[in-house]
Amino acid sequence: MTAFPPRVIELVQSLLSAACDMWAVGSGYCVGEPIGEPSANEVHAILRDFGERQHLIEEISGYLKSIGRDIAVDCPD
Repeated sequence: MTAFPPRVIELVQSLLSAACDMWAVGSGYCVGEPIGEPSANEVHAILRDFGERQHLIEEISGYLKSIGRDIAVDCPD
């Protein structure tokens, strides 16, 4: 089993707890932010406080896959 950075786990779990819909897609991920309050404000605060995450795309995607939150992508050859 791959060990994921604790910060990545904390980010994903915080966003999921805030009613954010997150999925690994291929080697990346997508975040479906909630529209309603107070969840939307909570999600924005979590993302702002976490800071830059571009360098963690593969780790976030990998963690989402490990918890069953992935969407299979069929890529033509």
